[in-house]
Amino acid sequence: MNLTIFYQGGIVMMPLSVLAIIALAIIIDKIIFLHKKCLLPKDIIKNLAGFEIDIKNFFNQTKKLSKQHYFYNFFKLIEDSQTQKLGNLEGKIIYEAKKFEKDFAKNLWILETIITSAPLLGLLGTIFGMSASFKIIGENNLTNASGITAGVAESLIATAFGLIIALLALFAYNFFTKIQSQILDDMEIYGNKLLENLKNS
Repeated sequence: MNLTIFYQGGIVMMPLSVLAIIALAIIIDKIIFLHKKCLLPKDIIKNLAGFEIDIKNFFNQTKKLSKQHYFYNFFKLIEDSQTQKLGNLEGKIIYEAKKFEKDFAKNLWILETIITSAPLLGLLGTIFGMSASFKIIGENNLTNASGITAGVAESLIATAFGLIIALLALFAYNFFTKIQSQILDDMEIYGNKLLENLKNS
């Protein structure tokens, strides 16, 4: 961003910049989280695509997943149910799904807060800018045109910056919420498929 424009935006540009940095940090963190701990390799997805699953081959594939991967523990519970008497298997599967949901949702509330607060801060910048313009008008009887336009520029820049940050946070929040819901749905579908295949094997 051009520093001149930044300075023209007035005092609220500082807190708006902090909100922008926080939003970007959360977005990057969630993308890394998804890549490392949630996304399944293509060979596993392909194996799960059909209704009939090669169980032995499938569980060999899942052993290659990182132990920090949320699907690793999820699939391991189902695999262990073949050889161990796991009491309340359904409850344990739900626990794994809830654990993912809780961990993934961490800090998303901050994005929600930024969605609301960034435009309000921008609006505050508008008030400051317009107040400065009206003050100049009152003191100089419209003779200081540059001072008036500076105040108007401050109000517009702050408002625009606040809206841009809010839109970025909104798109990111909606995207991550959708991905979270999709992963939870996948867990339910994959779990039901695997348990059905284990019964028939």
